Amino acid sequence: MYAIVTTDADSPLPINYEEVEAVYNTTIPSNSIQTVAVVGADGGEGVSSMAITLAIRAARAKRQVLLLELNMANPDLAARFGLERQPWTVDIEPEDLPIVKLQNLDIFVLPAPLSTDSDWKFRDPKYLQTLLNHLRGYFEHIIIDCSPVNRRNQQNFPTAIIAGLCQHTLLMLLAGSTHESQLIITKQLLDRHGANLCGSVINDRDNPGLALELCRETYRMGPFFKKTGKALRKWINDSRIINQRI
Repeated sequence: MYAIVTTDADSPLPINYEEVEAVYNTTIPSNSIQTVAVVGADGGEGVSSMAITLAIRAARAKRQVLLLELNMANPDLAARFGLERQPWTVDIEPEDLPIVKLQNLDIFVLPAPLSTDSDWKFRDPKYLQTLLNHLRGYFEHIIIDCSPVNRRNQQNFPTAIIAGLCQHTLLMLLAGSTHESQLIITKQLLDRHGANLCGSVINDRDNPGLALELCRETYRMGPFFKKTGKALRKWINDSRIINQRI
């Protein structure tokens, strides 16, 4: 069913681990939540990074996790982990899916498929549901990296339908970029297909807080000051004044 490889890709878990814990505990509160769709409005919100982060966090809790990429707008999981995309479709036997286990991250990955004549089946809820049902028999959690909800074209799989088939949906927003009109349309599409929105995450990539910027600067100190940099980051993260939200 899968190959085993070692990847040099860094874990995307941020310095402030408390934020990951909050998202993780809301999105995957128990073993009863098997399927989670991570979605964004129009792209660039950090959907793939969040999906990877949730998968790694669940794996560290000793869960059997599959990171499933159905993001045809930006299918980059294979490139991130040094894998090769292969053609596959939703009606293939689970044992024949090109699933790869990343040893160092302890997660399973199924990159987005190369285009085939059966791509239309990814747009049929019946076939999608069958695929998820099969995968549930092998994995405790399935984290799905989805295309932007509002990019409804021939190349992208229907994210709103995929979200409607999952138990939880996590919506990513990019601060200063995601417009209210985009969010309204996204929410309407998700509601129309019965998606269970468990929460949203505001990505502060373009306007990071003071603590994060100071921690980032400590990495400029070079390899000879690792202990000093680590001590400074701990002091920064523990400082109530620096971490005060405005």
